[in-house]
Amino acid sequence: MNVALRYKNNEDDAAFLANEGFIKVLSTIEKIDTSTSIVSWLRRIMVNTAIDDFRKNKKYTGTLSMTNHDFEEVYGLSEEADLEFESTEFFQSLLNQIPRATSNVFNIYAIDGYSHKEVAEMLEISVETSKWHVKQARKKLRELYNQSENRKVG
Repeated sequence: MNVALRYKNNEDDAAFLANEGFIKVLSTIEKIDTSTSIVSWLRRIMVNTAIDDFRKNKKYTGTLSMTNHDFEEVYGLSEEADLEFESTEFFQSLLNQIPRATSNVFNIYAIDGYSHKEVAEMLEISVETSKWHVKQARKKLRELYNQSENRKVG
């Protein structure tokens, strides 16, 4: 459910996604490799279920495509330092405030550890678009984080 919540804005949608994932788990249980961790296997299935859901609903997400030139011109290629958050709940609340397509790409790249090339292949987008979404997510998360800090101080 925690993986599903990272990809959906509300618990009902996350529960639906988790149920789809568990159906896949049950239908492929005989294929489990007992030499690896079952937790890793379950997480991989849940992430893949979220990716499948994203692909299925991609036409409704309004994914923005940018060329490498656009990406370099607007944002540069340097990676910004990752933000540190005091709790996963706080981080998730910020992540829920950014566009769904952008947060999904960020989840797959920054949290689940896939490369931009792998993200691009999984979501059927360009590598540059994957980089753009991660850059946008970091920028927006930083803005939201700073706004939350200002509210605490003020």
